[in-house]
Amino acid sequence: MSKDKDIEYRKRRDSITKSQILKPDTANMKALNMIKDVDPKYAKHMFIKNRLVEQFMLHEGGGLELLGQPICPHCEIPCLWDIGGKGYCMSCNNSIPANKITTVAEYLLSELKGADADILNEYLKGAEKSESY
Repeated sequence: MSKDKDIEYRKRRDSITKSQILKPDTANMKALNMIKDVDPKYAKHMFIKNRLVEQFMLHEGGGLELLGQPICPHCEIPCLWDIGGKGYCMSCNNSIPANKITTVAEYLLSELKGADADILNEYLKGAEKSESY
């Protein structure tokens, strides 16, 4: 009988863990929606051939912050942090040296055409405040 309870406990624990991991990351969803509002074409491009990174960013269990991730200078999509402050792009398999890193937030402020820098700056300030709580 204790074996049945152990199996039931494991199933329940796995279900709770899975629901926590797959809970949508509201801060990243807001950031992605802001990017879609400013430049829908770039927002669509961000996760082409980059579905694993997208899943990490859209769920709280992934632990990634969209605006703080490095941008690959080759394919201009979000990539992952690597050892020593470097970046690694899972889409084009390139390593980005630490001295060449640009984050998504920095990229948005410098590169997006038609984006109002004041609106982006205010949004980024708001995102930073919400993350600090």
